[in-house]
Amino acid sequence: GNIAGGAAAKMRHYKLDHYFPFGAYGCDHADRNLLGPIALERAAAHAGRSFSAGETWVIGDTPKDIACAHAIGARCLAVATGRFTAEELERYGADKVVETLEDAADFI
Repeated sequence: GNIAGGAAAKMRHYKLDHYFPFGAYGCDHADRNLLGPIALERAAAHAGRSFSAGETWVIGDTPKDIACAHAIGARCLAVATGRFTAEELERYGADKVVETLEDAADFI
């Protein structure tokens, strides 16, 4: 994962930052599969209620992001803007794949 500042810059660039006032980042833990529980805890603190993994989506652009989502039972929205193509991300088990974050805005 990204460090918090890098993730925030990406979200601002695509005008998605208002959807994501919290998250979990590479600077929170070196093991990406342990970021899911951190994100769920922050979501609960922000919203004043807990969220189940089943109603949670992880957004990423690598197979590691897909594994992170599935490690907590969440779904993964994969964005094919990195090194991996949409077809590769689908093969790794992404639940939904979009070509760009702009395409994700309609889904979100």
